[in-house]
Amino acid sequence: MDEHRENQIKAYKMFSTPADGERDQSTAIYLRGMMDAEIDLLPPTVKTGFSRLDKITGGLPIGLTILMAPSSTGKTTLALQLADQIATSGRDVIFFSLEQSTLDLMSKSLSRYISRQNDAPPLTAYKIKYTKPQDRTPEEQAAIDKAIAEYTEDTGGRLCIVECDLKYTYQDICDFLLDADVGYMTRTKTKPLVIIDYLQLLYTPEKTQTRRDQIDEVTIALRILARNQHIPILCLASVNSESRLQPLAADSAKESTDTGYRADLTLGLQYSIMDDNTRLEMEYGNYTTQAGKNGSIINPFLNPQQGNKPIRDAIIKAEKEHQTREITLVSLKNRDAADGLTRFKYRTDRDRFDEILTPAQRMEEKRIKNAAEEAKIDAWLYEQARGN
Repeated sequence: MDEHRENQIKAYKMFSTPADGERDQSTAIYLRGMMDAEIDLLPPTVKTGFSRLDKITGGLPIGLTILMAPSSTGKTTLALQLADQIATSGRDVIFFSLEQSTLDLMSKSLSRYISRQNDAPPLTAYKIKYTKPQDRTPEEQAAIDKAIAEYTEDTGGRLCIVECDLKYTYQDICDFLLDADVGYMTRTKTKPLVIIDYLQLLYTPEKTQTRRDQIDEVTIALRILARNQHIPILCLASVNSESRLQPLAADSAKESTDTGYRADLTLGLQYSIMDDNTRLEMEYGNYTTQAGKNGSIINPFLNPQQGNKPIRDAIIKAEKEHQTREITLVSLKNRDAADGLTRFKYRTDRDRFDEILTPAQRMEEKRIKNAAEEAKIDAWLYEQARGN
């Protein structure tokens, strides 16, 4: 039995004596003291490093988060950036990659780091990966060396990438984490963030089940694993063909419409153009020829019909051609907070996501930052006064 569960039992025993007229294990007993004890035992959520996203979601929960997205919206790139930022904050991260190699992923991270260097030459992940070291210019090598040093210092060796073969299963994930002798959590005594890229690529050896049953079973098992071990799990998922051309919903996952409902938190990435009527009218007015009664355009994504599928397809195809894409991350199911969204600029040439903040949101960020700085100064002054 794990320590968290033992503490729950101790708390229950402490406050489980019924008063006159109360039934054993009644809610009155729970509310009298066990609830506060249980709240004290709840582990904090994991902050992602994206301020707007953390405000909407409260951070990644200790539980299962599903991130679903169609291709080319950058779900692997975003998950890797989250992994780097969370490792930088001091938490261990295990990234189970069923599609890309460590070289692929580290080339993305280095490209992102290099993009922050003011005087660095532009280096895409592709160029980093496929340019032989002896063929790099001195400027390119210097930029890569600097990025490696900064990345290593930031993440502190807390990010581990596991390259998974075509038959990697849910049980293999459990063994890697929990094996009594060599399991990662056994050896390190940590509670890492676990990222799985992605759900539909996990091998399921049972041939008697339907594919939907297999996906559902793995999703349920991942949520149980997260709860029993008190760890955050972020599992990426692809979406069905219909959802590629319309706003996402909790039932948009490929091969099982229940996937999004089985998670503690379900997020979706989609092109921002889908709900941006201003951009639709300005940039794609020739596609959206129909108008509503008041003269405004009829958004083909919010009114999906078989007849306008070629229009939606053409717009998304045009959006994919942009090096910088506007992407919206939508909270589709969140049992601990209200649903919401945050917008990103996805720099495909830099493998980087940057939050787009409104002027009001920027002012709020500045106010919070200033308040935090003032609190640090006050704490320092207090310590100095105590020392004197």
